[in-house]
Amino acid sequence: MRKTIILPLLLSCLSLIPVYSWSQHTEIRGKILDKETHEVVPFSTISLKDASIGTCSNSRGEFIFHYPDSLKNGELTIKCIGYKTNSIKIDSFKSEEIAQIYIEPELYEIPEVNIGPNQPTATDIVKLIIRNMHKNYQRSPYYMEGFLRDKVFNLYDNKNVRLTESAIEIVKKEFGGENTADRVKIFEIRNSYNYSNLGSLWKEKLAQAFYGYSKNNPAYVILQNRDYTDLATLRKLVKNDLYSINFSGMTIYDGKPVQIIDIKEEYVAYLMLRAKCIYAHKLIRLYIDTESFALLKSEFYWIETPPKEMLSDKKKTFLNDSISGFAIKQYEKIDKNYYLKYASFRGGIFDQPSANEMGKTLYEHETELLINKVITDKKDFDRIKHRDLLEKETPLWDMKYVYDPSFWKNYNILIDKPLDPTVQRDLEKEVPLYDQFIDAGVKNSTTPK
Repeated sequence: MRKTIILPLLLSCLSLIPVYSWSQHTEIRGKILDKETHEVVPFSTISLKDASIGTCSNSRGEFIFHYPDSLKNGELTIKCIGYKTNSIKIDSFKSEEIAQIYIEPELYEIPEVNIGPNQPTATDIVKLIIRNMHKNYQRSPYYMEGFLRDKVFNLYDNKNVRLTESAIEIVKKEFGGENTADRVKIFEIRNSYNYSNLGSLWKEKLAQAFYGYSKNNPAYVILQNRDYTDLATLRKLVKNDLYSINFSGMTIYDGKPVQIIDIKEEYVAYLMLRAKCIYAHKLIRLYIDTESFALLKSEFYWIETPPKEMLSDKKKTFLNDSISGFAIKQYEKIDKNYYLKYASFRGGIFDQPSANEMGKTLYEHETELLINKVITDKKDFDRIKHRDLLEKETPLWDMKYVYDPSFWKNYNILIDKPLDPTVQRDLEKEVPLYDQFIDAGVKNSTTPK
């Protein structure tokens, strides 16, 4: 049986299709459902066969997908871990109707095996990931286009206080999350008003000096944080005796068996002493293609299980009974290599001076990144010049830009209202969100209106 951790968090997948590349668009609306239970299937990958465009279903299984008329004779492919891949001719969809698309669950059938001393352990499988890393991931620089959404909320009252949406370009030197050579450029951005309680800059600098952190840009955090395609990170985990490495289960993806491995923090070390993790621990879950030993997906969770008398207001920081933060990355195979497709993050990002008051305000981020386009040949993309480079300490919420509503008008967003209605309600307490985008653009514009 597959082990899963269910997040009661509305993570919507978005797709970036540059509006300047197509003159005519056609729209497909649909909902992905389990063929046996008729329940919605969230976060399925929807793409055009043999084309590098696509989107994802949201937490309710819904999607809206725009594609160029030149591909109207193509096939729509739906993939999801634990389900059979489904392909449907585009011309079978009827316009202005929400198509009900059923995908069939596929259980992994355990073959008969002889258990003996030579059977590989979970640690052996992780070592095979490391050994095959150079075969599975691009070793030379490559280019990606993506969509970034960053929401900021107050943990204590669960109110949303800030929203940034941006279309970004990334030049990545090679695989791995600790690569400081990653270069990011913003080519379109829009911001809501900032309803967070800003503190003074000098207090923020004191806090940074005391706690040892510096300002971090959400674009770099989600790109590099908890990336287990980084060789050094995996090697440290294999050698770290504070963690256990165990098989968690098997599943299926695109007709191939997938091994699930849990790497769990069992002990914490402090001043040459180690203690068993009782109330909190880190859990890393890896989904591994058993043929190539490539990572299809990685999940990092910060799990807390304190007794009830210790909870008090802290219970408000949890996503469910135990999860207080996570970082998830999903990969897609293009030609012979695997590339980042989708990433999500929930936790603290220090990107503004915040007047956090214990018991009243404490701000955290829900950040998502969807990679829409990958170019692997250096001749086919331009290097991001230094003048266009997004610095790691540049705040997205207050950066200089000119808001361009025409860019977003035909932007291939997953659903009509891309935001959870509660997010929109929180942010629109004064003026509509669209007007906020315009006002924020005028306020931060480098050119007078």
